Amino acid sequence: MEAVVSRLEKGSVLVVDDEPRYVNSLRQILQMHGCRVECAIGGAEALEKVRKRAFDVIFLDLVMPGISGRDVLAQVMQSKRDTVVVIVSGTDSVKEATEALRRGAQDFLRKPYTVDELNICLQRALWILNLKRESAQMQSQVQESERLHRFLVNNSPDLIFALDREGRILFANHQFEHLLGMPIHTLRGKSFLTLVAEPDRNEARAYLQHSPGWSVRRHTFELNLLSRAEDSGSTEVPVRRVPFELTVSTNLDAHNGKAIGIYGVARDLTARRVGPIRYKAPFFTGYGMAETAGQVSISPPGERSISWELSTAKCMLAKSNE
Repeated sequence: MEAVVSRLEKGSVLVVDDEPRYVNSLRQILQMHGCRVECAIGGAEALEKVRKRAFDVIFLDLVMPGISGRDVLAQVMQSKRDTVVVIVSGTDSVKEATEALRRGAQDFLRKPYTVDELNICLQRALWILNLKRESAQMQSQVQESERLHRFLVNNSPDLIFALDREGRILFANHQFEHLLGMPIHTLRGKSFLTLVAEPDRNEARAYLQHSPGWSVRRHTFELNLLSRAEDSGSTEVPVRRVPFELTVSTNLDAHNGKAIGIYGVARDLTARRVGPIRYKAPFFTGYGMAETAGQVSISPPGERSISWELSTAKCMLAKSNE
């Protein structure tokens, strides 16, 4: 604590009392410790000084005529500044001291006091001040980290989600609405399996829901999700199957290490393929995605199959309505 005090001993201090002899005595002792001291005789002068500037420590007499120390304490607490208030009073009332501490004061010094008692009280006040400032700095860093985390998650091109042990959605980023056409507020509490295409649900269930011996440290697999996202070239919004690569990992309780759910990332695989590509021919129009080289069979409705070699694309064509 002494090392902390040495860094803060030149802090600003306000001494408030209605008796000038106590004010002068306290001012001289504090100045011996290198503090920058201002004095206020009575509550009215103290309020004027508090409104004008912030102080590191305030030694405040509780019982004063007119504006009391309670009024000054309330103003200091309302300002929400990093100020440590030490109540200085001649009363032996435990109730009064407890009430002052409950209202925001950090310490209590009873009159008459010795120089050693004042010195200990000052060191404790500056130590508390240092803790408050370090706490505020850490809180600010945490808030900034959370803001950055939310920005990265919500602006990620991938689906990012968290599920409970039963596979219900606890969190989903904004890409669920963009890629799957599903508003975020409709997803919370919903089973993730309802987003999975029927043929892939059994595989997804093994990784996304809790069962005896369930343990998903980290696993990557592919499946199709159902999308209601609107196509730019279509006036209708049909349900489509979109391939995704999912990477999931167990979310462990920080206290007991037990699995409490999973979190995961789903990457749209259509971005890795050439498509959708629009094809046009005298009798056919359609779309396709680049997959593997080889022979492709095209069977338009009502027509016989036609096959030919394509080196880069596998196409499925539908009879043109044009």
